[in-house]
Parts: sequence; C-alpha cells; structure tokens
Amino acid sequence: MLIHDGYPYLQVVGVRAVILSPTRELALQTLKVVKDLGKLTNLRACLLVGGEALESQYESLAQNPDILIATPGAPYSCVN
Repeated sequence: MLIHDGYPYLQVVGVRAVILSPTRELALQTLKVVKDLGKLTNLRACLLVGGEALESQYESLAQNPDILIATPGAPYSCVN
C-alpha cells in the first residue's frame, strides 16, 4: 500500500473510471485534459477509439490504466 498525500493509495487492478465520448476528436481532447489535470498524480489514462491501430491500443490497455477514455464502439470491439 502506498501513501499519497497522507491517505492510503490502493493499487487496484483494473479500470477505475470510463469516460465515453461521442466522437474521436472529443475523446482525444478529453485525454489531453485528463493528462494535464493528472500530472501531479500517478493515475494513468488510456484511449480506445476507432480508426487507430488496434495493437497499440491493446498495449496501452494492458498497462492497467486507471481511466479509460473511449468512443462507444471501441470497448465493445475489444471485448469481442
């Protein structure tokens, strides 16, 4: 268990939050904002969108992100 700002930080395996964006462009903007806001934390974000190489998206998903940002169809294609 890690201590972060005086509070215990549990290293939970799996995504803690899912943000669905209706478009690819909005998902990219959301990722930028999440990364900017999370610079001082150890939270990791992952982007799953259509039109990108699946291998690189699977690799980032395998890194155990805390926040998943995706378009509605992308997580479904990963499950199938």
